[in-house]
Amino acid sequence: MEFKAEELNDELFSITKYLIEKYKIMFSVKLQKVLYFLYLKYLKETGKKLFNDEFEAWVYGPVIPKIFNYIRENGFNFTEYYDNEKIWIIKNLDKDSKKEFIDNNIKKIIKFTTEELVNMSHDTEPFLKARNGLKDDIPSHNKLEFKKMKDFVKTWDIL
Repeated sequence: MEFKAEELNDELFSITKYLIEKYKIMFSVKLQKVLYFLYLKYLKETGKKLFNDEFEAWVYGPVIPKIFNYIRENGFNFTEYYDNEKIWIIKNLDKDSKKEFIDNNIKKIIKFTTEELVNMSHDTEPFLKARNGLKDDIPSHNKLEFKKMKDFVKTWDIL
């Protein structure tokens, strides 16, 4: 069978690839929290989404299921993957403004341990609202609402 290579134009995958390749974040839970806090910081500074995918309120904090599932199936190789009869080539992050934003803010986030980032994410209002009183060990796929995130970052000053 001959596979056809196609470029995957997915900003979240490109950002994730950049974080893994440049900053060597090779632990899924930490990567998810870094994405979350970068998203909040970008939203605070620009009023815009860093990417269009949504977070869910999982036990260990906000998670983007698409990234979780990709890593579970493919590991941390964000260069290419096979899907049916295609080879998907994950594009490099080509938006200099987003690279610059990440480079200017990442050190404030990755200095924390994974456990600290999980605990910090559990204290954010959008996460708490999405969990809606669930006990810490109860699984959830409740989505973090963008409006709640946008309202939250107006007064958020942790990073």
